[in-house]
Amino acid sequence: MGGGSGPSVRRAWWWPIALPTGLTGAAWLIQVLVSEDLPGWGRAVLLVAGTLSAVLAFALPTRQLAAARRSRDAAEQLASEAVATYKVKVHDMLIPLSLTVGDAVGAHRAAERHDVQQALRQMAVAFAAENVGPERSRACYYQLGGSAPRRHVDLKNWHGRHKVPRRSFAEQSPRGALVMDIIAARDARLVENVDEADLGGWSPGASEYKTFICAAVFAGRRVFGILTVDSLRPGDLTEDDLDMARLFAQLLAIGLAAD
Repeated sequence: MGGGSGPSVRRAWWWPIALPTGLTGAAWLIQVLVSEDLPGWGRAVLLVAGTLSAVLAFALPTRQLAAARRSRDAAEQLASEAVATYKVKVHDMLIPLSLTVGDAVGAHRAAERHDVQQALRQMAVAFAAENVGPERSRACYYQLGGSAPRRHVDLKNWHGRHKVPRRSFAEQSPRGALVMDIIAARDARLVENVDEADLGGWSPGASEYKTFICAAVFAGRRVFGILTVDSLRPGDLTEDDLDMARLFAQLLAIGLAAD
């Protein structure tokens, strides 16, 4: 795509300058060479042609430059607006979340800390659902429980589209085994299309969502559970979304680690 656009751009800038310039030179050269043998109207035509070509040689490149300048200014304006929107979004998202993490870390009583951590879990999944992926994404926090080989994660908080997510994943199930692998690796994973990925026993078409992210929620050796984000269409979630989900998972883990 990039290779095909280069030549066309060069041609677009080359011909408005070369064509009228060449016509101008040719017209004046012919006029110099043969004007003495031409009638008056012939010399007048050559004069008009030369003048017109000279005007075009200036006007067409100037028009191209003006159009390019307008396009550049519009692109700069869009970029500036995008940066401003991003800054507001980051401020509105991360500042409240980080303050709540601080409240959890600074709480002196267990009951107070428990309440703050509950609020933090819901805030984390709400921000994840609203800022990771497109509209109608859904985020969930599952808490780890049990012991191997019968570990499980249970749904504690969710936010997003209205369909209730799966309540639990058991280690013995294919989906549960995948979750436990991610938890054990202290890792995160993006599956762009559940119907095409090799997920160890998942049946194509079995899930309402077609793409998802799982990010382990851990602090040091302590593992609390997993943060998930899913969306309805293959490719709705990207590597950038994976990084954002990791960020939410880590902030959540810091708050949950306070005791």
